[in-house]
Amino acid sequence: ALNIGGQPESADLILARIGDTYHHASRPREAERFYRAVIREYPDSDGASIARLRLAGYESGYQAFQDFRKDNAGKPLGDLAALEMARKYYEEEQYARGLEVLRELMEKPFQNEMKMEAQRLFYRSAEQEMKRLDREKRAEALVEFYLDRKALLRRNIDPEVLLLAGLSMHDLERHREAADLLESIKPYDLNQISKGRRVLGLTGSLIAEGEEERALELLEGKKDRALLPADDRQRLDLVL
Repeated sequence: ALNIGGQPESADLILARIGDTYHHASRPREAERFYRAVIREYPDSDGASIARLRLAGYESGYQAFQDFRKDNAGKPLGDLAALEMARKYYEEEQYARGLEVLRELMEKPFQNEMKMEAQRLFYRSAEQEMKRLDREKRAEALVEFYLDRKALLRRNIDPEVLLLAGLSMHDLERHREAADLLESIKPYDLNQISKGRRVLGLTGSLIAEGEEERALELLEGKKDRALLPADDRQRLDLVL
């Protein structure tokens, strides 16, 4: 199929694409067979470069990726190596390391498919790292992680995850920041439990900042309150 059309692909690329088909289907043994065939039959080709990069992902450690990036610095294959290395970090739950690599790709001056994929992986990695910090009850680390990347994350990650940063700010008594962030999250983007957590955190921070009238307005909002779990409605009654 790849050879139909005005610009047929060369044999090395076709073999690499077949390997990629197995690779993306999580069948590494079959993929490796095609990658090694490309390297053996067409050692200096673009297909062989792609094959070497994929095989680097099957090895333990990251040295092969780093060597590949160094040998292809300033080239698309070097960027692809960075993206593949970040994917491996993600799979091994080393999200912070992956984010460092991805940030370099996101700073590229031009937009292409690779940069778009780097952006998607960056946001997914950031969400997972914030969830991890929340599970470990590391509120201060979570807040600093978010604030360091605020311009990139605020409108690009799941509101449920953004909520974790706002509630951590509230717990740390950083009430002005907490109120601003929690107020920016729309209730309809959250599940029922999160809606209650948001309004409790938001009203608490507003009261701490001396904005009782704004807090009272939220506490008396009958429409939103009716959608909250019974326990949260009782807590809001107590705050009211």
